[in-house]
Amino acid sequence: MDRPRRQPRPGRGRRRPRPVPRPGTRRSRRRPARLRPRRRARRRGRHRHHQQDPGRRPRDRRPDRRRRHRARRRPPRRTAPHGAGERVRPPLRNREPVMTAVLDRPTTTPPRLNRVLLAVAGVMVATAVVTAVLAVVDPVQIIGRNGWLKPLKFSISIAVYALTIAWLLTLLPARRQRLGRGIAWVIAIAMAVEMTAIVGAVALGTTSHFNVSTPLHSAVWASMGTAIAAVWLVTVALAVLLWRAVDDPARRLAIRAGLVIGLAGMAVAFLMTSPTADQLNDYSGIVGAHAVGVPDDGPGLPLLGWSTTGGDLRVPHFVGMHALQALPLLAFGLEALRRRVPALDSPRSRFRVVAAASVGYAALVGFLTWQALAGIPVTGFLG
Repeated sequence: MDRPRRQPRPGRGRRRPRPVPRPGTRRSRRRPARLRPRRRARRRGRHRHHQQDPGRRPRDRRPDRRRRHRARRRPPRRTAPHGAGERVRPPLRNREPVMTAVLDRPTTTPPRLNRVLLAVAGVMVATAVVTAVLAVVDPVQIIGRNGWLKPLKFSISIAVYALTIAWLLTLLPARRQRLGRGIAWVIAIAMAVEMTAIVGAVALGTTSHFNVSTPLHSAVWASMGTAIAAVWLVTVALAVLLWRAVDDPARRLAIRAGLVIGLAGMAVAFLMTSPTADQLNDYSGIVGAHAVGVPDDGPGLPLLGWSTTGGDLRVPHFVGMHALQALPLLAFGLEALRRRVPALDSPRSRFRVVAAASVGYAALVGFLTWQALAGIPVTGFLG
């Protein structure tokens, strides 16, 4: 009698394959032949049975939630000229070749001097030539001295200052160049106001500094003070920007010390704006003076006009302000003497020389300031 065939349960369909036990158990000693990977596939680390779903393993019973896609094949490892075993990328298809240029050395153009400050220096040089001619042709006497000598001295000093600041602006990093251009414009405008007031006052036959006799002269003197204060502030800003901008230690110290001592020398000018005792007792439209203890129209040194009978604040003002040029020039001179003097070849030796010179220069400015405030003339210690 034939035995009836067993019917599948409704809704089940085909019977599920028997799950393969995980490796390490007793029942997984030998895999079935249909699940054994081929030798070629085994060497590549990829089973033929799992080409459709690489993330799926026969021992995983959890549902596969990864995206079902075909794994990307990596380019083969071949011998490359740069080293054995380096991955060689396949050539690009359906793309135009990209031409590249390799430069042996970086082409970095050095920063140029600021054109605005160069123009200021050029105008000041022309002003110095004109005022020198006028000092000979038309010697206007103001407070017992040739009036054209004052714009002559100021034009030379401003030209040197403008060239120095133009050089210092080239040391700024690229991200600070915009601030440097702003500093240059502030200095140019302030110096234009200063020189216009000085030359105009000489042309009118009167003084420009400390003159508050009329509302017009008071406005001119106030504008000059504002311009000088703006120059001093932007110089402080430049000192902050340049504090770490130079790599050489000797040159960096020279720039730092020159800026600090220069700012101190410029600040001495603010001491001149205080009224003297004689001006408080007898007001005549002048508030402030260069000399200390004696009037400004007293005897003085030729061309410079520094008082030889009392203290004069113009001496520390001049010496301190030009430390901005003296100390960097010293650092450059030491670098130029490295070949002739072997001891200067070391950066530490040059740093020590610049440090000693900076301390000495600062002490000199301090001594000259004390001497001027004490009413001692600059020639007092010379007999």
